[in-house]
This record gives sequence, structure tokens and C-alpha cells, in this order.
Amino acid sequence: MKKLHISSLLILIVLFFSISCSKTEDGDEHCPEGYTGKNCDIQITPDTVFITEIKVLRFPASNILEENWDTNSNADIYVQVWQNNEQIWNSTMIFANAISDTGTQYRFIPADTIALTDQMAQYAIQLFDQDNASEDDYMGGINFISYSNNNGFPESMILDDGDKVAFELLLEYVW
Repeated sequence: MKKLHISSLLILIVLFFSISCSKTEDGDEHCPEGYTGKNCDIQITPDTVFITEIKVLRFPASNILEENWDTNSNADIYVQVWQNNEQIWNSTMIFANAISDTGTQYRFIPADTIALTDQMAQYAIQLFDQDNASEDDYMGGINFISYSNNNGFPESMILDDGDKVAFELLLEYVW
């Protein structure tokens, strides 16, 4: 009788391990999306990182001369995204008379997600004040890399270098 229990226990152990670790055709363990390796602890570089939303967390109340952005009102803000000094996205949405000191987060949601396809490229996000009578005012910007191989694919990325502007990017990944 003891032999039956021991052999039943061994069969259960073998079944447990064969079910819990499924192998793919190439012999790799089945890992969650975006991971590989024997212990599923190696991140796979995504083909594309998508920005699904941009939040403006902070911007200056006045320009470099300590004057209002616009003569009779607050800034009319919009965002641009650049890759290696080439503009890849420009917001069609503009927040008129945006107030910098209220804690309000201005949310820019692109009609089509912004595709960042070169994970080693230098990207930049820049904030502008739209001016109808003259050239738009640059309010500030931050450079960033879209992917890090040890960050666990965060759903959002805070871009804040402690200077004039700060942003939060909401992200999605495709492998």
C-alpha cells in the first residue's frame, strides 16, 4: 500500500512540473509577454513603444522675461514630440489660457497613438505657447529614451528633470 502512495505522489509531482512549465518549440520556457529566459527574467526589447496620452504636470507661469506668455491672458499650450531633431507628432489640441499653478494636469490624447520605433533613439517632448500674431513661444522640454531593459515595462513614465516643465507619458508596448 505504501508503494502505491509513493508512486502516486511521484506521478503527481511529475504532472505538476510538466503542466506548470510549458515549453515552446525552441525549448524556451513559456514566459509572460515581453520576457524570455530560463527564469523569464530577461526583458525583450519591444518593437514599438506607443504613447497613448501625454499629461503636462508643470510649466512656467511666465516667460524668460518674467512676463505673461500672452499679453492679456495665460498661455495657450500644446505639445510636440521629436525624434533625433525631427518632429514626429504635433498636438492638434490646444489648451487656451492654461494656468500653471493650480495643479491641473492638461491631458493630450492623440487621435492615433504616437509610435516610438527606435528604442535607442533620443526623443524629446516640448511644450509651446501658441501665438497667433507672432512665432509660438518655446516653454520647455525634456529629452528621454523610450525604453529601459530593466524597468518592467511601466504603464507610465514621469519626465521631470526638476526644471520648468514636467510630463507624464502613458505607454503601451508591442513586441
